Amino acid sequence: ERSREARLMPDEMVEFRNSLTPTKCIQFCKEKGYDYAGLQFSFECFCSNARPSFKSSADESDCNLKCDGDQNQICGANFRLSVYETSELLANFVESNYLGCYSDNGDNRLLNGKYDTFTKRLSPEFCVGFCYRNGYRFAGVHNGTQCFCGDSLNQGQSKLRDSDCDIKCANSRFNCGGLRKNGVYHTQISDYSEDGKLIGCFIDNQ
Repeated sequence: ERSREARLMPDEMVEFRNSLTPTKCIQFCKEKGYDYAGLQFSFECFCSNARPSFKSSADESDCNLKCDGDQNQICGANFRLSVYETSELLANFVESNYLGCYSDNGDNRLLNGKYDTFTKRLSPEFCVGFCYRNGYRFAGVHNGTQCFCGDSLNQGQSKLRDSDCDIKCANSRFNCGGLRKNGVYHTQISDYSEDGKLIGCFIDNQ
């Protein structure tokens, strides 16, 4: 059996067999004074004050087991944690790593690395994490649904007013670029996130 010290979130663990939901785990960890809650294997709830590093991030699809207490929600997987923030943190990576709103088009992309579309779950943090995991320096949220990555900004594109990036993200109170516009962030982020949001799927230590 693995020791608690070896786990990704080692501070506290409890089992909610037949009843685990994200809300139940978040409330448990919050009442214990922890900043993060992690759900694993459908019924296990972990707490920690240390935010899991993006270096331990896994694809969101790796967290695919339904919660014992709500079959419509996901509660991690085997050696995979669905991690949530339990309360608002004072620092916010979005403000500290935002570089501005830039023009972008399909013929001459601002960011020329990997990209993907996240129709229902895009937020600045989600995109930054996606680009960080793939080794890129910059992340750009585009048109409310797309995330672009790159190691440099195409000088053929122009910096615009922040108000020009005016399309809301699907999963955030922040904006996610605009039509043919990217909201650009550094990926050298601090380990802070938006309050009350799913941070992502993380690999637990075996």
